[in-house]
Amino acid sequence: KAEQERDGHCAEITRLHNALRSLENDQQDQEEDLTIEVDDLYRDLADEMNDKETYYNRRVLSMEKDVDSLREEIESLEEEKDRLNFDNENIVADNECLAEEKNR
Repeated sequence: KAEQERDGHCAEITRLHNALRSLENDQQDQEEDLTIEVDDLYRDLADEMNDKETYYNRRVLSMEKDVDSLREEIESLEEEKDRLNFDNENIVADNECLAEEKNR
């Protein structure tokens, strides 16, 4: 009878040991799955951030080009303004000379 009880206890211990091993394996599998999921999420987030950074870098570059273009246009307009002022001054001077000649 004692031997039967001992065998029953051994069988229960073996069953519990197997159940514990199974739970540990399940836990390890879940940890691996979570690690893979977190790695995938991190990779997706990093890709998304890189995409946004690339987009914003392109926008900044485009805006810098626009600013440079506007500066060049302003410079060209200022040169044209100076030329027109010079031409206007010459016309005014010529008109004054003609008026003086007419009055003689």
